[in-house]
Amino acid sequence: MLKGLAVKVYRCPSDMPGVFSGEAGIAGWARINVVACWSPDGTQVEPGANYNDSPAGVFNDPTKNPSKKKALFNVNVKRGMEHVTDGLSNTVCFSEIVAGKDGSLDLRGPWSSELCTFYSAFWGPNSPNKDSIYNAIPQYCLDSTSTPCAATAPSFGTSMIFARSKHTGGVNGLVTDGSVRFFSNSVDRQVWQDIHSINGGETSQLP
Repeated sequence: MLKGLAVKVYRCPSDMPGVFSGEAGIAGWARINVVACWSPDGTQVEPGANYNDSPAGVFNDPTKNPSKKKALFNVNVKRGMEHVTDGLSNTVCFSEIVAGKDGSLDLRGPWSSELCTFYSAFWGPNSPNKDSIYNAIPQYCLDSTSTPCAATAPSFGTSMIFARSKHTGGVNGLVTDGSVRFFSNSVDRQVWQDIHSINGGETSQLP
C-alpha cells in the first residue's frame, strides 16, 4: 500500500483527514478515523504486554496505567473471536477518532505505526477530557476544540486517545458480531468501559 493512499472506508465524511508530515521516513502517511480499541479502562499498552516502551516499562506502572480489563486488540498479542467470552454481540472493538490536522505531526490517525491508530475507552465518546499524548515531543499534540489534547503521557505506551467524531451527538462503533451501532455522548462511563472488555464477565449491555 502506498503511504499516501487514502482508504475512504476508514475515513469519516464529517472529518476527511489529510496526511501526517514532518518526520523523515513516515511523512506523507494518510490519516484515518476508524481505529481499534486497545484498552477498555487504561492507556494504550496493556499491563504485561511484550513491548519495549520509552522510557521502558512505564506502561506497567499502575500509577501510570490503571487498566484491569482487556480489549480485543493490543500490541504484540493475538486474539480472536474465541477470546471474546463476554459475548460477540455485547463487545465493541472499533470506533472513531478525530484525526490530527492535515500536514502536522499530530499523532492521531496516521497509518505510520501502531502508536497512531487506536483509542481507549477510559473516557466516553467526545469526552471533554483531553487526549494524552507523549510529552517528549509536544508537536505530537495539536490542541483544538475538535481534537483536544495535552502532551502529558510519560511514554508512547501510556498515551490515551478517546473516541470522538465531528458529527452530532456521539460516535459510531463496530461490535464484534459485525454490527455497527451509534453510541451517544451521554453513555454511562462504566458501561462504556464494560462493553469494550472482552472477558471481564461484566453484566452491562450495549446501550
